[in-house]
Amino acid sequence: LGYPLVGQNGTVRDQVLLDLPKDAAVLFVSGTRDKMCPREQLEKVRERMVAPSRGYEVEAGDHGLNLTKTRQKQVSQAAADRAVVEQIKSFLSTQCGVGSL
Repeated sequence: LGYPLVGQNGTVRDQVLLDLPKDAAVLFVSGTRDKMCPREQLEKVRERMVAPSRGYEVEAGDHGLNLTKTRQKQVSQAAADRAVVEQIKSFLSTQCGVGSL
């Protein structure tokens, strides 16, 4: 959740992701306003990863997945958080054989 792909000094922290083995499935959950994990950069890293990965974006979410006040007029923070939990449950169910959570 909210992986800091880009450090404060602009360094891209991709090597740890590229080093993950093919049996280490990864779920990336990030906000569309996340400056520490820009979607375009994350997608480029995901394409190079050996480990399988899946992404989920929280519309108008920041690095902490917090919604803007404007977005909260359409969707509550609690609803956005529940959607994240559902994505995590689905990921665990399909990737880890956890079954119904």
